Amino acid sequence: STWTPKYEVGTRDPAHHGCGKCRWRPAGCRGCIFADAAREKLNLPPPPPLPPGKVLVPGAAVLSPLLGRDHVEKRARWTAQREALEATVWVSSDDVVDGGGHGLVARTPLKRGATVVDPTALVVDRPSDYARAHLPEYDYIAYGKNNYVLLREAALELSSYAYHVNGADFEGGDASRANVKYVIVRDEQGGGTQLGLRLTADVRAGEELLAAYTTPL
Repeated sequence: STWTPKYEVGTRDPAHHGCGKCRWRPAGCRGCIFADAAREKLNLPPPPPLPPGKVLVPGAAVLSPLLGRDHVEKRARWTAQREALEATVWVSSDDVVDGGGHGLVARTPLKRGATVVDPTALVVDRPSDYARAHLPEYDYIAYGKNNYVLLREAALELSSYAYHVNGADFEGGDASRANVKYVIVRDEQGGGTQLGLRLTADVRAGEELLAAYTTPL
């Protein structure tokens, strides 16, 4: 067959492949291996670094190949969810565990058991092995074998709120300080699944949200 897939959006590791035909297996198929080799010959420059501490979500034209056609309808729901999230938390560089970076800090008191939905983190219907092959370690969260949550993607100009959640055990810190855990929640109105931050302890206004990175979804 002479069929080859179009160039896939997003970051691609030259040593791995994957497309819809081969169900996104990193080993790839003849078509996507050929397409990736052709893209390598173009010597495309790497994407510019994302601005530190900024939350960015690309438009529908960029996300449609990644999330599917029906995601456009879901985006109307995202706006209200993002406004609610921005009223609850913000990204700060002041007094966070990553002293040279940023963290996610509560604007208002948050109660144990509450779940904060992050519509800027995207649940992708591709095998988690695809993310492991192509993405940096902290730019995604594996969600079982058949999905992953995209937290950050420089090639797509995506940077979510959840990406800025630091680990409680950062640089030898105490893992027991974790006050949130990652969960998958169903959007009852918009359909589909989303990433949530579930409070495992009460959090004061001005307190940083901290997760345990070793806890799987």
